[in-house]
Parts: sequence; C-alpha cells; structure tokens
Amino acid sequence: MAPFSLPHHEREKYLTEIQKLLSCANAGKQAAYVRSLEDMDVKTVIGYGVAGTGKTHFATLVAMKLLVNESVQRIIITRPTSAEDEDLGYLPGSIKEKMT
Repeated sequence: MAPFSLPHHEREKYLTEIQKLLSCANAGKQAAYVRSLEDMDVKTVIGYGVAGTGKTHFATLVAMKLLVNESVQRIIITRPTSAEDEDLGYLPGSIKEKMT
C-alpha cells in the first residue's frame, strides 16, 4: 500500500479544518489529552472517561493531522475484543450491529 499523500493546497485546507476542530478542546483535561497525543515523545496515551467526552474524537483528529502532515504513513484502527455479553457503550443497537 502506498503512503497517504495530498497535494500541498489540499493539505493546507485539511490542516486548517482539523486545527479548528482540535481548538474545541476545553482548557482542562481535553487540552492536556490532545497535547499528549500530539507529543511524539509520548509513546502511549491512555484516555478514559464517560461516553461523550471526546476521547475517540480528539484521538482521530490528531491521527488525521499526523497523516496529513506526513508525520505518519498510515493510521491503523483496532477494536478491543470483548465478550458477547459485555456492555459496548451507550450507542443504540445490538451487539451484532455494533461489531460489524
């Protein structure tokens, strides 16, 4: 698979939009979370909290920013394994709908 690449004029457009969305992080824990995600010296960042606090949202935005900046060549998305009877969050739907 070839590395992701955008023309320069497209890259600037995407980075502007991503930065605008990242600036929505509040000045507290969300901003600290985003700074940790952006720090290439930090090898592991663990985000925890109740549903709807922006954990996935901000992690995805930072990953997109790194990809568009060509700091990384690809984004790998994984899901945790879980038992069939385990709670999978507040989103509606059956376990089959959530896992496919």
